Amino acid sequence: MIFFNGCSFTFGEKYRVGIKNFETEYEKVAQHRGRYSVALTSKFKMEEFNISCSGKCNKSIVDETITYLLWALSPDSEYEIPSKIILQTTDFYRTYVPAPGFHTHHRINDLEGQLSWAGKYRKLMIHAAMKQHMEYYGSPTESTALTTQYINPHTNQISVDRRTCGDHTGTHMRFEFAKSFLHLQQICESNDIPLVIMNYYPIGKDFFEDPLFKLINLDNWLLEDPFETGLYEHLEHECFTKCEDNYHWESDAHAYQADILEDFIKNRTKIKVRTDIRMNTEEIIYDYT
Repeated sequence: MIFFNGCSFTFGEKYRVGIKNFETEYEKVAQHRGRYSVALTSKFKMEEFNISCSGKCNKSIVDETITYLLWALSPDSEYEIPSKIILQTTDFYRTYVPAPGFHTHHRINDLEGQLSWAGKYRKLMIHAAMKQHMEYYGSPTESTALTTQYINPHTNQISVDRRTCGDHTGTHMRFEFAKSFLHLQQICESNDIPLVIMNYYPIGKDFFEDPLFKLINLDNWLLEDPFETGLYEHLEHECFTKCEDNYHWESDAHAYQADILEDFIKNRTKIKVRTDIRMNTEEIIYDYT
């Protein structure tokens, strides 16, 4: 079994303009048949186990993978240990807080509930809102806030406490990702489980010199320089077809990703992203709100 986790790029998102839900079960199945994970598992004649979901953040992608591995590696486990793990990382502007119903979905002794995504989180940082606030006010700090309503014991009136939050630079999520990822890396190395990372967005070249990030084993990463380049940029350079939302990728890009992953797994062939054509990756971040 090959284990996959990522955001909409690995889930196989194909938005149709003006239609939020697929009309038939056949359309849902057809959507997923075209994703790269299906093609890659076919090449290796293995089963696909894909828990990707649109909108996931990098920390959740890593943490859920750790959760599955700890269940699978526990004594007398009924869950299969992956023969390979493929992680697709996304941008660092996504972070979440638990929804009020988190406990009803994330249940004790229930792996499916612990791996599920729907209904468990609220998106805290909205990238589009931050960009708007930067454009109109010169600062993103007022774009996102947590609001608490409580009864003031002194006045016996309802008071509202509004506190701005969110790191518009993505620094917080990069460090959170790195700490979780190093845990995953150690688990895989200790149990001889091949780990492959396909980063869609660069980590950020300034982070390369930090001791925490230097512990990341770049031998497991598909791209030659994941700190400075991302696969989304590479797919743009190669002129693959986009879906109607002008963001997600069509089947030709998914077939290509399956090919380069197969080559990397078999021959350790890395992808070198062109740096003579620069893209502003801040402008290619999808906002699901």
